[in-house]
Order: sequence, then structure tokens, then C-alpha cells
Amino acid sequence: MFLYRLALELGEEDPDALAERMPLSRLLGWLAYYQMEPFGDDWRRSGRLSSIVAAGFGVKVTGEMEDLFMPGGGRYRGMSQTEIEMVEELKKIDSYRESWDRRK
Repeated sequence: MFLYRLALELGEEDPDALAERMPLSRLLGWLAYYQMEPFGDDWRRSGRLSSIVAAGFGVKVTGEMEDLFMPGGGRYRGMSQTEIEMVEELKKIDSYRESWDRRK
């Protein structure tokens, strides 16, 4: 999957062709870079930037700080809700609840 992500990032259409042209040492270098600074993960980048801004305002930043700024406190991909649970959460928003009530 990393090769597909790298191909997308580099604007390559064919990950297999990219792998054939790229020496293994360079591919491993890209993989090491990706592990330090993931590209293509907008939520992670937003969480990291938010924790940096928070630190600038004097917040004591810990290793888990960027997770706190991500949806679900960093559990975004692991969260699941039923359709009913989603509707109940949306009903807490006044404008949504009003439009929901009009549909009935």
C-alpha cells in the first residue's frame, strides 16, 4: 500500500513501474521519511499543527497531544456508529433537529 501512496504523491500512474525504476535503497529512504512525516494523512497533519499551535500558547504538549486534536481523540478510523446513533447525535444540532422534525 505504501508504494501506491508514494506513486500518488509523486504523480505516478503505475506503482509497479515506479518500483522497477526506483532502487531499493531509495524506496526504503522514502519509507523511512513517511514513517517520520506521513504525507497524505490530513487528519494527522492537522492534529500535529494544532498541537504545535497549542504549545505556542503555553500548553504543556505531550506525545499524545496531536491525537487529542483528531476526530475521536485519535480513534477516528476505529469509531463506528449505527445510523440511528448518527441521527441522534445530529439531532443535538438545532438546525438539523428542526429540519428532521419537519420531515416527519
